[in-house]
Amino acid sequence: MSPLTADSSGNIYYNVLKIHDNGQFYDHDALDSWLVKVTPTDAISVLSYTGLNPAAPNSGDLCAGTFSGADLPFPPSPTAVPPNVVCGLQRVGLNVAPAIAPDGTIYSVTRAHLPFIEGARHGYLLAINPNLTLKWATSLRGNDAPGPFPGSYLNGGYFHDGCNDGTPASDGSMLPLNGATDANGNYLGGCRAGARAGVDPATNRYGGGRVLDDESSTPTVAPDGSVLFGAYSRYNYAQG
Repeated sequence: MSPLTADSSGNIYYNVLKIHDNGQFYDHDALDSWLVKVTPTDAISVLSYTGLNPAAPNSGDLCAGTFSGADLPFPPSPTAVPPNVVCGLQRVGLNVAPAIAPDGTIYSVTRAHLPFIEGARHGYLLAINPNLTLKWATSLRGNDAPGPFPGSYLNGGYFHDGCNDGTPASDGSMLPLNGATDANGNYLGGCRAGARAGVDPATNRYGGGRVLDDESSTPTVAPDGSVLFGAYSRYNYAQG
């Protein structure tokens, strides 16, 4: 389910995913996914992504979802929190080829399996040691953070280019001003009046990268050792 990657020693790496053999792809939770390493002598090593990242939610945990169409225009209020959904298994993203750094570190990307839309919002970039142990993991969604709002959900995320309140806090936004309407009183596609600057209107927190299963991006290691990954976003006109 992924392209092959070779390191400087001739080892081959690829990702595989096992799902149920009945129903549609997202009808049931994924069963497991693995990173496979094949040496030039045909020795095979396998690392399961299940439980590899202690920061990732477990398959039966609840993950933050998105607001429903009945809540339009988004977000319903400045402090609204969308309902939770069952996360599903944290497994490798489709079409994600492992990337190998000069020091042998392997980079890959995972996401929650269920459901299709919300699960894509709970992704991680993983760094894996050459001996197939976890080196580190970072959230593409952005971890929940302390802040002035109830709980920590509303303060998480990375990007401040969502809801546009007309202040410098939302300078990067391409959305119409919050509450803007046409001559007939119809919303112009922006956020509800009073929405916080910069948030993703569908989640009411700052934006993050999504791991879609129909994307083709894969991690890339730059010459300075930094890692690049093209993640999807929708709220900001799909700038990613």
